[in-house]
Amino acid sequence: MEFIISDTKEGEGAAIEAGHPQVKKELYAIWDLHKQKNQDYSEAGHKEGGDVFSNFRACEKFNVDALSGILVRMSDKWERCCNLHAKQGRNSVPGESLKDAFRDLIGYSAIYLAELDDQEKRKNGD
Repeated sequence: MEFIISDTKEGEGAAIEAGHPQVKKELYAIWDLHKQKNQDYSEAGHKEGGDVFSNFRACEKFNVDALSGILVRMSDKWERCCNLHAKQGRNSVPGESLKDAFRDLIGYSAIYLAELDDQEKRKNGD
């Protein structure tokens, strides 16, 4: 399935926005953040043709499947979101806001879905 941020209404030539413009802005920002972090975390950041999810698959060395590893990271991030919310956004780590933590959580959700898709393709021999 392809994700479409804007759509064209059937029978009309002009594109219409199907959602809140801030959601669109956040999704693009999360995509940019994902690309930047991937340069630091995955082997694709330093190796031509490297695995973009190598850091998520690394937990397999400890007999933890990649999807479970991603869920652990999401659980940690969720706890951070809850704690920052309870403290009204005041944190002990300068430069990492409640918004940043939620952006990371959304990014992990997308990564989970992509890894799930990759695993299904490998299982089916695609």
